Amino acid sequence: MKEHYENVKKFMVAGDQRVRTRVDRTAPKELRVLGAKLMLEEAREACAELGVQVDIVIKVVEDIGMVDVGKLAKELADLHVVTTWNQIAYGIPWQTQLQVDMNNLSKFAPGWSKNEFGKVIPAPGFCKLKACDLSESLQNE
Repeated sequence: MKEHYENVKKFMVAGDQRVRTRVDRTAPKELRVLGAKLMLEEAREACAELGVQVDIVIKVVEDIGMVDVGKLAKELADLHVVTTWNQIAYGIPWQTQLQVDMNNLSKFAPGWSKNEFGKVIPAPGFCKLKACDLSESLQNE
């Protein structure tokens, strides 16, 4: 799990995204919106693979100024539990996370950029990891 954490941190550093080594409760609107958009985008895609369509609308209600990092940590840990639960329920080995991490880190070839929200957009020619690539490795388990 620490290896995955460090891979994501490398990705964020390479993408010139906010990285903190100590608890920071400040909550810039742009950071909150990007975090929510990334979680919901991946959740929507995972739900679609489970045969469930989810319509998501993001509405920023207020500028909260400070984040309750204790509550946020608990909710993020619960999200991790739920994603791991789904992996186990379908027999997906933990090693698939490493494949996804390495593919994400390969986005930083010359020409990568960010969208208006700060999400990393891979360089032209980026070879996106396909579900079939993971399916093939899963067949060999």
